[in-house]
Amino acid sequence: ERYGLKEVVELCGIVPREEALRRQAESHLLLLLGWSDPKETGQHTGKLFEYFGSARPILAVGGAVGVLTETLSETETGIHVSDKDRLRGYLVSAYTEFKSRGFVSYHPDQEAIGRYTHLEMARKFSEVLMASLKDAETDTGKTGPAKTDNEQMLDKVST
Repeated sequence: ERYGLKEVVELCGIVPREEALRRQAESHLLLLLGWSDPKETGQHTGKLFEYFGSARPILAVGGAVGVLTETLSETETGIHVSDKDRLRGYLVSAYTEFKSRGFVSYHPDQEAIGRYTHLEMARKFSEVLMASLKDAETDTGKTGPAKTDNEQMLDKVST
């Protein structure tokens, strides 16, 4: 109310996950709030991956330039702004496009987004873990354990 936004902003409080996902998919633009905790440098928020699934443009605000900025740029899913002028410029542009076309453009790089699926990230983790085990084998001269069912499944999926 203080800023005269009552007619355009709705505060819903806590909503069930399914409803949140539905609302994200119905939105024209998704807001992702960043933070600047040095202990969390290099980490992605889980909300980013939820937003990828919504297939809507992402506007990230706040926080330091880093992995969030890089990931949005790499996937072409949105923009990370850190100053008022750039935020204002983006919002004016997005709103102008919405008023004239009825939507805000979204042209993501699906291949880049695919690198962030659970399966792909599990495959990468498996590769790192297996390389670490091989390095340990080389250092000690011992062979590692037989592959687990999960490792065998990941091998099949990645081929």
